[in-house]
Amino acid sequence: MKLKYTLAVGALALTTAAQAQTWIKDTVSMGVGYANSVYYSLANGMSGAPVADNNWHFGVQALNAMADTHGGVGIWTNEATKTGAVVKLYSLHKQGTVSFLTATAADTVGMTGAAKQLHNDTSTYAMGAFNAGATGGSNPSAGINYGWGNYSSNSQGGFPAHSVVGDSLYLLTLNQGGGMGAPATITGTYIVWPRALANGNQWTLYVKNLATNTIDTLGVSIAGATTLFKYYNLTTKTWSDREPNKNSWDIVFSNFMDLYGTYGLQGVTGVLSNYNIKVAQADNVAPNSADYNNFASAYSEDIHTIGSDWKTVNMTTFKYDIKANQSWFVKLSNGDIWQVYFDMFDKDAANNQKIALQKRKVFTAPVTGIVDANQFVSNVVVAPNPVINGQANLLVDAKQTIRDAKIIITDLSGRVVLQTTKTINAGFQQLRLDVSSYTSGLYMVNLAGEGWNSVQKIVVRN
Repeated sequence: MKLKYTLAVGALALTTAAQAQTWIKDTVSMGVGYANSVYYSLANGMSGAPVADNNWHFGVQALNAMADTHGGVGIWTNEATKTGAVVKLYSLHKQGTVSFLTATAADTVGMTGAAKQLHNDTSTYAMGAFNAGATGGSNPSAGINYGWGNYSSNSQGGFPAHSVVGDSLYLLTLNQGGGMGAPATITGTYIVWPRALANGNQWTLYVKNLATNTIDTLGVSIAGATTLFKYYNLTTKTWSDREPNKNSWDIVFSNFMDLYGTYGLQGVTGVLSNYNIKVAQADNVAPNSADYNNFASAYSEDIHTIGSDWKTVNMTTFKYDIKANQSWFVKLSNGDIWQVYFDMFDKDAANNQKIALQKRKVFTAPVTGIVDANQFVSNVVVAPNPVINGQANLLVDAKQTIRDAKIIITDLSGRVVLQTTKTINAGFQQLRLDVSSYTSGLYMVNLAGEGWNSVQKIVVRN
């Protein structure tokens, strides 16, 4: 083991950061009317062809909770498409086991309106509109609330242990047109009951079409999924992957809801980052003068750190102006760092929406040796995540007894806020983490043994 450590340190010492490369200009097209999402790799350019933004109505998360901070039980709605039916979601405050079969349009009266609409949380893929109102919890056997359903380490509702089971009904409407003071036309009204995510890999939902009073049972497996979500179209009654492989892109140009000036929450066009990406925003410094070393403590896993506010409407030209002296350092999953800024947001002669960016690689991560943590543990996860009430659990499925395992929690600056040593017995273990005194933000939970470690990211919201 000492020899392996020595070799790893030697490799690190011999590897140096790459000098910043020259800027590379690229342009992506979202099509006419912002019709498409464009998935983009900083190293390789576009990941596949642009993807239609109007061919889905809701998406269930396919990124397993064991994988990352952004993995979990999120259900997103297509609430900001600009070329199709906009989805609006509301809670009916009714139990599915009691009211789903008998629910009618009369049960939806008074349940709609802007103040009651539920929205995706565009800071993390783990919290969609169906997850709004999640309260979390600290005891897996008693239940951890994820909005639409509750996780339990015990069996519940006829589903096996370690499933998330829901009993809440939602009203989902499809809204076409509108704007400029005109109301939208409702083209579809549904009651949706997200029933379960069983064993972390099998989704079940029930959908009632209120126009026809027909009920569909929807089931989709996420075992071995290579995308962040599985997407469902209520009109065609089909599932699709829609995205390219989750490991083939870093950022996506798309439409989503965000705060827009004094107008509040609006549908915008901008950039979201992938689940395994960290981004640091560099403001008030020319991109050529920005040094990534000065932003080491600014990295965030908030997926809309780049977002949409890098451009503003010029009320004289009615075109978009790009904010000056702003760029982003994007740290990839392998540790490489790219710098990005935008220099155009406009339409071409055929009315295709074009976005021009400049990018350069400013750091190449060294290659180091490490022992595969999978030799010791099958899975490690922190739940709930985000942590809402100050109490979380480190859930470990150990393949063997691990003596003197270290649990270290650090903030983004690297400051250690917790360090303890535990013996973890073989099998499923639950270790309580009290984060009630932590400042809200992102933390790293490192479970380590001799020559190996497993790092989980948690979001604390105190």
